[in-house]
Amino acid sequence: MQRTTQSSLIGLFGVPCTGKSTLHGKLLDSRSPGDKWTTDRDVIHRTTEEGRPPHIDDRWCPVIAYCHEVFSTAKLHFDDKSIRFILLHVLRAARADSAVTRQAVLLGEEVSARALSIGLRHPQGHEVAMRFVELLPPPAALVHLSGRPKVIDERLCKRRRILGIFEGLGRRERRQKIEFGLQLGRDIASFLAGRGVPVLELDAEGDRDEHAAEAMRFVRAVQAEFERRTPCADVWAVSPSSEIRVTRHD
Repeated sequence: MQRTTQSSLIGLFGVPCTGKSTLHGKLLDSRSPGDKWTTDRDVIHRTTEEGRPPHIDDRWCPVIAYCHEVFSTAKLHFDDKSIRFILLHVLRAARADSAVTRQAVLLGEEVSARALSIGLRHPQGHEVAMRFVELLPPPAALVHLSGRPKVIDERLCKRRRILGIFEGLGRRERRQKIEFGLQLGRDIASFLAGRGVPVLELDAEGDRDEHAAEAMRFVRAVQAEFERRTPCADVWAVSPSSEIRVTRHD
């Protein structure tokens, strides 16, 4: 099947502590055997089981090359751990998207969020992050979670582990970084919407069950549209008994 420029990926996107992992878990818990959308974990697992060699579509090569360019020219701002983290999710998304399937693929960690990881660390954060997003194959859809800086800051302070990008920062510096990340997130969501990507906006302070129900309707609608546009590939059935592990990446 010939690929379009748009990817098969559905992402949950936002700064840390906006509820992405919680929403992802609720979507997985409420997935029924009749749902035809899948996950990046399922796609990679099934392609491995089928003996398909790892493959990354050429559309992703500029993204990967740009990551290496950013890391090599701003070494002081990216330690080995952050580089591995960013590249891991870029390569995972690329591999899941490159498996030709008629299914929309819900990411455990939206690849556009790596633009935030880069932007919050790099001295030219906004410019570099937006260039990263420009190079990405547009996702099939995006769920954007946002909130007030004060609420995000309070949630960050309650976490057991301080995230690396906020480590060692005073309250004022941390709040400024949160505000920058929220604005960058809005700019990225707006840019993708301008490219024709459906974007669902959710308030991080809203009811989580209501968010999950709204997001599920959105994901199912995206899957229906994705099937309409890609009528010539197989659809893997959802296996309710398959073990799905949710890992927090906020």
